Amino acid sequence: MIPLLGPRDLVAEVSSGSVTLRWVAAEGGGVTGYRVLRRRAQVDDAFVRLAEVVATSTPMYVDTRDVVSGAQYIYRVVAVYDGADGGDARVSAVIPLLGPRDLVAEVSSGSVTLRWVAAEGGGVTGYRVLRRRAQVDDAFVRLAEVVATSTPMYVDTLDVVSGAQYIYRVVAVYDGADGGDARVSVVIPLPGPRDLVADAASDSVMLRWVAPEGGAVTGYRVLRRRAQGDDAFVRLAEVVATSTPMYVDTRDVVSGAQYIYRVVAVYDGADGGDARVAITTPSALAASGVPVVRRRRA
Repeated sequence: MIPLLGPRDLVAEVSSGSVTLRWVAAEGGGVTGYRVLRRRAQVDDAFVRLAEVVATSTPMYVDTRDVVSGAQYIYRVVAVYDGADGGDARVSAVIPLLGPRDLVAEVSSGSVTLRWVAAEGGGVTGYRVLRRRAQVDDAFVRLAEVVATSTPMYVDTLDVVSGAQYIYRVVAVYDGADGGDARVSVVIPLPGPRDLVADAASDSVMLRWVAPEGGAVTGYRVLRRRAQGDDAFVRLAEVVATSTPMYVDTRDVVSGAQYIYRVVAVYDGADGGDARVAITTPSALAASGVPVVRRRRA
């Protein structure tokens, strides 16, 4: 007796919560459908029927029934003929352990705060946090092991370099095995000047500030905008970096006007952060010390 043929080229496409089975129809015709069965390796003694699939030219089945992360399943697809079962095909699939979700990074000049959503499905005992500096490190370096909580996070302060780009990787850790991961890339901002103050006269403004922390500043760009007059900042000068940086603005300073000053830290080939200050210059009469007399009406 000639055996009834089964499906061919059975493959499984695996995601965290489902398995998609695809196969080629049995040769020779006469197939009315397919029976899909599943057995969990090292757990189930026998196959359990999942579904009866109608015969089509591109048969497939998506299994979402209690698919457990980290489990191994063996699938069996049997060709069904009118009144009889034909041959079958089998495939094994391992469901990946889930990783963290929605990883975000909050960046400051000296630290990076990572926050993420816990992996779904439970079973996570903690998270491994790793970091790699782009264009410098060949491999990820482990920073910490973080205990699993409902709101997991980690603050990285280990030699965080201003201007550098880092790639962070957070791996979900299960009992005895690593799960999926999430990654995020950040650029650490170059710091700007600090404690910018302005002292005004009727025809000049003196700016003083404290150099940014961390060094490597080559200079500063000083810009000015007249409030209620200028739409954009105008560059006044490039100031060389010193231990006590300052600048005196005497360019068309109008008495009684309000100015907004912006000082940008300049690094080799890149602008860093900035500081801003607003000041109103005194009127020429007030600056001279002459009292202002207001005439009364008769």
